[in-house]
Amino acid sequence: PTIPAFQSTLPVRGATTNAGGWNNCQMRTSRMPAILNMFPAELKNVIKTVNRRVSAGSGSTTITISKDKLFLPTEIEVFGNTNYSAAGEGRKYPIFTTNASRIRKVGGAAAVWWLASPNTNNNNNFVAVAAAGSVTNNNANNAYGVPP
Repeated sequence: PTIPAFQSTLPVRGATTNAGGWNNCQMRTSRMPAILNMFPAELKNVIKTVNRRVSAGSGSTTITISKDKLFLPTEIEVFGNTNYSAAGEGRKYPIFTTNASRIRKVGGAAAVWWLASPNTNNNNNFVAVAAAGSVTNNNANNAYGVPP
């Protein structure tokens, strides 16, 4: 089965806030289900629900649990550390070893892409991967890439 391509120009949240964190953001509640619906039935039927650990947003370090079939990774899952996010949002995925391994492209050009982690230093930003593959954070209503 074919997995849908990297999605571009999607904000994590329609508003300029990270209140509610991953659990209540538009990316999780409406965009991820829409992307999942693009998958072929034989693939959708075998995707399992997992418990996701992500901070509550609004500067909080409290970890909340969500149950998701499709999700964005957290800062620690991609980078192995927490520059902007709360501790306890999972463990590093071995696939992400260098900045080059984190680069995603749209139309042949490297693009910024969202992570699920709210920035614990403010109420506006979520963590993202910069076009060069390094960690960054941006306002929740900016439109960036989404690799399901």
